[in-house]
Amino acid sequence: MVELAHVSTLIPFHSGLQVCVSDSRPIQVLQWQCQGEPTADLVRGVYTTNPLHIDKAADFIRLAKETCAELVLTPEYSFPCEVLDMIIGDTKLWPDKGSLWCLGMQGYERQEFAGKLELWTSSGRTLVVRGAFERLKQRLFIDTLIYLFVLDDGRLCILPQFKTIPMSDKWNEYEGKGLCTSDLIYVFDLCGRSEDQNRFLSILCSDALGVQAQEVLDFTQGKHLTIFHAQLNQEPRHDDFRAFRGCLLDRYAGRDIRILTLNWAAGTTIEHLHFSKPWSAFYKKTARRELPEQRHRTSNHAKGTYFALHKFTEIWYSHREEHCKRFDINKGFQIGASYAATTHPEPITQDYFVFDTEQQSWNSAPSGIHGPHEPHEPSGPHGAREPNGNAEPSGYSMKAFIESHGQDYDYPLHAAPHDCDAFFGLCFGHFLEGELSAADDELVSRMLFGSDEESDQKRNEKALQYKTLIKLIKKQDFPLEMQELTDNHELYLDSQTAEDKLKYGNVYPKNLSPEQRNPFQSALFMISEHKSREQVAQQVDELSRKLHLNFRNRVVVYYFSAESNKYERFDEHLQQKRIDKATYSKSLSSIKG
Repeated sequence: MVELAHVSTLIPFHSGLQVCVSDSRPIQVLQWQCQGEPTADLVRGVYTTNPLHIDKAADFIRLAKETCAELVLTPEYSFPCEVLDMIIGDTKLWPDKGSLWCLGMQGYERQEFAGKLELWTSSGRTLVVRGAFERLKQRLFIDTLIYLFVLDDGRLCILPQFKTIPMSDKWNEYEGKGLCTSDLIYVFDLCGRSEDQNRFLSILCSDALGVQAQEVLDFTQGKHLTIFHAQLNQEPRHDDFRAFRGCLLDRYAGRDIRILTLNWAAGTTIEHLHFSKPWSAFYKKTARRELPEQRHRTSNHAKGTYFALHKFTEIWYSHREEHCKRFDINKGFQIGASYAATTHPEPITQDYFVFDTEQQSWNSAPSGIHGPHEPHEPSGPHGAREPNGNAEPSGYSMKAFIESHGQDYDYPLHAAPHDCDAFFGLCFGHFLEGELSAADDELVSRMLFGSDEESDQKRNEKALQYKTLIKLIKKQDFPLEMQELTDNHELYLDSQTAEDKLKYGNVYPKNLSPEQRNPFQSALFMISEHKSREQVAQQVDELSRKLHLNFRNRVVVYYFSAESNKYERFDEHLQQKRIDKATYSKSLSSIKG
């Protein structure tokens, strides 16, 4: 049984941390999604002695101070003990007043950590809270998240929180045998003398398997909540983790709840274990189940933060490679507060940093990046320079999956990110909203940019479908109603209508310049996953509700017929003024696939 405890009951009066104080200011977050090859053993747990990793951590603290970050985050088992000692020993490196640092520490032997607590206490400049440590089960090593923040009297508060339950999968070989677990989770409620409504807490990876989400909701009843979930996890979208988040993000909970997950970057290995799915993400509820504004999505996309919508939950996931990122998030608004209710979109990614080994520092990537699909050589978060001067692997971008089919068919290879998403949404018949959606397992298959290797598998399947669609269009076996497109067509999207509720087409007459084109002159050619005439007919019926009324007889759907074992063209609805009243009496036109 895990106990939840308010931090205010453990320390002297505190005038407030920015994560708790209710005002209209956003919280400035800085996080490090690290990459490495740490060691795991039964005596110390997970750790690394790699000098480069230590240098990155030390400069991350420099970055936190330089950017005045108010919430500083690192993943589980990531932060070197040497750098923590350096911070505690130098007051110039302490967090600013009102800031909270949440450092997922590398493994310590239990007795070694006990000695550290004594050393930190003896300095006379700190307050070390030992409650969770004193409740540890007596085993070999610890997995701790250390909170650092400055008290009103100027001392540094060091508040260690420990993992409450070992991982139940491959990690059990280490944690099941040697991990000292505690049973205490801290809830930050430091908001001065006001009765503010914002609370903050953290959990370490498999804590989500032992801490009941409903217990958290009950303990913070009536309060807005931000949760940090630090991980070293091969399966961050595991059923149990999704269930934990799902309970917290229930849209009927009636309060603002935000979740920040932070994992190790792709390419991390520990002995024979490979980590290919970081899925570091920001989750928040949305009441309207609508896409955020295009400007907001585009700005975040340019700085390594990508959007997906799952039902009523917004998911903003990070680039898979190692990086640091600075972004702003909101807090819950308090009814009856004296400040104005200012609405900010969130998250707002302010900066994206890559590590330069020559300068030994985290440097801001160039701004104004348009996306990984750009025809020019990439830079920044989509083409971050590695130490050897090469751009990052191109396998993450759309170009790794979509080949050139000739000038008339290369529209997505040159389109802006938001147009590219809308274009593929038309090609697959799920439109922009579908292209930017996450499945129930939170897997994103967005063609423009993939979150991880599992996502890439789905993207590859879609790329093969898209290639088939292009081949079928190239055959030019068009319905009679679209013969004007024969030898006179190219792939295109009217950018002005890309986000309209009612959709248009993706194939336009080639003999018209972009200035002369009208979306009503286009035709929608799409490929379906369905394999029966009845299923495709139902899909076309559903599509019709999302098409402009005067455009509903400009749609051609290709599908692979299980009956004929070849691709067929579904066009029974053509020449119907209202597709939703079609009789589908016309025969199918077959195309040899």
